[in-house]
Amino acid sequence: MTASPLLRFYLLAFGLAWLGWLPAALGSRGITPFTAPVWQVLLILPAVAPALAAGVVARRSYGTAQANALFAALLQWRVADDRRVGKGVCRAVRLAGRSAGTARRTGRGGHRCAD
Repeated sequence: MTASPLLRFYLLAFGLAWLGWLPAALGSRGITPFTAPVWQVLLILPAVAPALAAGVVARRSYGTAQANALFAALLQWRVADDRRVGKGVCRAVRLAGRSAGTARRTGRGGHRCAD
């Protein structure tokens, strides 16, 4: 019987997370000499364990090409081409400057918001 990808993900994520927590837990009780600061690097592992498990399970279950297509979406930047967003940010900055009591810059080279 083969395990489902979801079960494999949870088991791998849980195992990797405890691989990072175990030295810290044992070192805090004095059982093992993992109290040195160099071992604290392992505390990064519980934070990234779900992402690592997702990558491993996706590659093993669906193949390299589909896993690459899945993770390629993380590198794509989508920015709205809406000028109202820029105006809103500009107005917020102007309002913050006025409330802080700073003078509005109108000299040469200064940026003015389009109203």
